[in-house]
Amino acid sequence: MVRPGEIAAGFLPWVVSVDEHSAANPLLSLTVSPNPARDAVKFIINISEAGWAKIHLFSFLGQSSEYKECYFSECGEQDVMLDVSNLTPGIYFYTVSLGAQRASGKLVVE
Repeated sequence: MVRPGEIAAGFLPWVVSVDEHSAANPLLSLTVSPNPARDAVKFIINISEAGWAKIHLFSFLGQSSEYKECYFSECGEQDVMLDVSNLTPGIYFYTVSLGAQRASGKLVVE
């Protein structure tokens, strides 16, 4: 039995968290602001190729909260606004994907 303040044998005291922003592919980069947000949030997506970008927002419990698809005909910096005024305040996670490129992070809604 493990008592409060003790560490069980074989277990290390790791802190598990999600980075504010992580990109699995450096060819897709993005900035999200404001964060925390109240009414709307802007995704500034820097893409390396034209195509469909998908923004998916999930609640802390993994439930899909918002979804938006945008077609970008040119490479470079693209701005996408997402309305978050109807969301319950809390922590959300987003994923932005364009083909095989993907970036994700955390968004706080006030």
